[in-house]
Amino acid sequence: MHYDKGSDDQMSDVMVMLVNNLAKNLGNSVIFTFKAQGHHWNVEGDTFTQYHDFFGMIYEDVQESIDPMAENIRKLDVKAPHNLVEFAQMSSLEDSPECKNVQMMLKDLFKANAQFVEDLNEGIELAEKCREYGIADFLTERVDMQKKWHWMIRSHMKKTVPSYRK
Repeated sequence: MHYDKGSDDQMSDVMVMLVNNLAKNLGNSVIFTFKAQGHHWNVEGDTFTQYHDFFGMIYEDVQESIDPMAENIRKLDVKAPHNLVEFAQMSSLEDSPECKNVQMMLKDLFKANAQFVEDLNEGIELAEKCREYGIADFLTERVDMQKKWHWMIRSHMKKTVPSYRK
C-alpha cells in the first residue's frame, strides 16, 4: 500500500508521509515477527532451548504491536493494509536468508532490527510534525522495545570467553 491523496483530499503532504511510514512499519512488524518466529521454529543444537525461548519472546512482543500499529493508521481515517503481499511490499526489511546456525539467525534479526528502529524513528519525527502526539508516543515505546531487543541480540552475538578467577 502506498497512500496517495486524491485531488479532493485535505490531508497534508506530511500527513501522507506519516500514513505511508505507519504502513511501512506495519509491514516491518509483520515481517520481523515472521523472521523471529521462523528462527524460533528452526533453531537447532545444544542451545536449542535458550534460543527457542529467546526468539519466541521476540516474536510474541513484536506480534502484539501489529494491531495497535494498524489502529494508528485507522485513527488517520485511512484503511489499514491487511494482506501478506501488501505487508511484504510495504516493509523495508529484507527476506531472511537461509540461516544454518544460531549466529546467522541472530545476525539476520540484528540487521532487520536496525532498519526497523530507523523506520520507527522516522515515523516519530513525522507524527510530531503532524501533531499526532499519541502516535508519536506509541512509536517511541516501540523504538524503546526494539532497542532492547537490539541490545539483547547483540549481546547474544558476542563470543564468550570463560573467565577464571583465583
